[in-house]
Amino acid sequence: MRRRNRWRTALIFGLTGWLFADLFIALTMGFVANIVGYQSTPTPIPPTITPTIPPAPALDLTPVSLTLTINAQGILDGDKTAIASVEQQIKSNPALTCKRAGLVLTFGGAPSSNDTGTALRIARNIDSRVFMDLGNQGFVFDIAVYRPFFNLGTSPNTINADVYVFKNISSC
Repeated sequence: MRRRNRWRTALIFGLTGWLFADLFIALTMGFVANIVGYQSTPTPIPPTITPTIPPAPALDLTPVSLTLTINAQGILDGDKTAIASVEQQIKSNPALTCKRAGLVLTFGGAPSSNDTGTALRIARNIDSRVFMDLGNQGFVFDIAVYRPFFNLGTSPNTINADVYVFKNISSC
């Protein structure tokens, strides 16, 4: 009887090993068959958006030159009629249509070297009372920088202004 049990034990363990090996092969074949037939759906890649960078603002190096006839004392006193007259001269200039000014050089007239202080005050008043007012109205001068100067040997009732406008910025 002992022999029979030994053979039975050997047979059970032997079959168990083969059964494990067959099961392992069947699982492997199932795994391989599953992978071979698998086609993954590609993950959508969002399109790359390259931002368009607008060109930097650049001033036109050729200024729009204005020669304005003014009432110098009226400008110094803040007379609304004198200011309106100068604004009308500027608005009627076709070279400023649909433009935006970046730099305005204003030259007040000084007949002699003794009058340079008055010429600078007139130029500053033209900047602050005329050009800035037009800019506040949305006309050409809304982002401009102003620099007052004097023009020796000219009448205080004449203003020369060089308006440097942007090449690639329009107000229309």
